[in-house]
Amino acid sequence: MPIVFDTPLSRFFTSFRADSSMDRDLSFLAHCDNSELQKLCDILTHDQNGHLRLTEHLTSKEVYLENYPEQMQSLAPAIADELLRFGSNSIATALRYNTPDSYETVVRRVCHQMKVKVGKYDNAATMEHALLEELCEAGLKSLTLEELRTVADQLDIPAKGLTKQAIAAAILAAMRISPIFFRRVAVSMTYEFLSFVIGRGVAVVGARSLQRSLGVLAGPLGWIILTGWTAWDIASPAYRVCIPAVIQVALMRLELQEEGRDA
Repeated sequence: MPIVFDTPLSRFFTSFRADSSMDRDLSFLAHCDNSELQKLCDILTHDQNGHLRLTEHLTSKEVYLENYPEQMQSLAPAIADELLRFGSNSIATALRYNTPDSYETVVRRVCHQMKVKVGKYDNAATMEHALLEELCEAGLKSLTLEELRTVADQLDIPAKGLTKQAIAAAILAAMRISPIFFRRVAVSMTYEFLSFVIGRGVAVVGARSLQRSLGVLAGPLGWIILTGWTAWDIASPAYRVCIPAVIQVALMRLELQEEGRDA
């Protein structure tokens, strides 16, 4: 189902939304740090130049005016709803009494757009993991041999005498076995990717994780990944919002899991 731009008609229906409960796969947002929620909110409401998006509905809501930016947890349900609306078909949403698609459906749609293989019965968290893994694999392939050796060294992965392809494969294998390795590489790769895509030098989720991230991945990596990951239809404004927002949510889920909280 293709994403359709928000229209005056969909805005009309938005004002009559009756159910404000959060999607079950996004309920963990209410437990995230204030700064992390603010970053997700800003992805949804502002473009690369820091201007309000023409199709966003969040900043005009009373709950936004009362809680942004100091009390973002109170704003979590509205943020979740805004994300679902960016990832849903506006006409279908209106026909379903203004109920947007589930987050699981939105993630599946993003994975399809990004050519990420997911199973028919995969849940949202599993698909998020596959999306981040695909992003990491694309980023690792863009690194030079020396950069890959540096990453392997920081992860304590023996790489002496290995080819570029073998080192990348070893890192990916370690990521699949160790959640700690996965988080370190995923946070580092995705930080650069989102910083480029979002613009305005936005520092994405996980200040604590970034302190343990891989420094060699800093710099122009976001440009490299974006150029090489041609499956993304950058011309679609809706996907330009939805894709980085889903990636940000995936990182926020990782952060809570690392802290031992439910997500």
